[in-house]
Amino acid sequence: MQGTNDFGTVGYRGPCPLRGGESHRFLFRVYGFSRPLDLAPGADRVAFGRAIGGDAIREYGEAVAAYGRAAEVAPSRC
Repeated sequence: MQGTNDFGTVGYRGPCPLRGGESHRFLFRVYGFSRPLDLAPGADRVAFGRAIGGDAIREYGEAVAAYGRAAEVAPSRC
């Protein structure tokens, strides 16, 4: 399942901090569910939050990473 991201599109697009700025912290959270979620493709964060309520979450894990871009590096997709 992939939901709507911060760019307003469906799917993962990765971090895109400002060029030459300070690094940013990114939180990645992975969930393991006890049952399939009843969500349409492109569901937003609010719908996802409702769907995982109650007993849906079996396990989850988190990772935090810092990421920054050098001033001269400019991926065209950002």
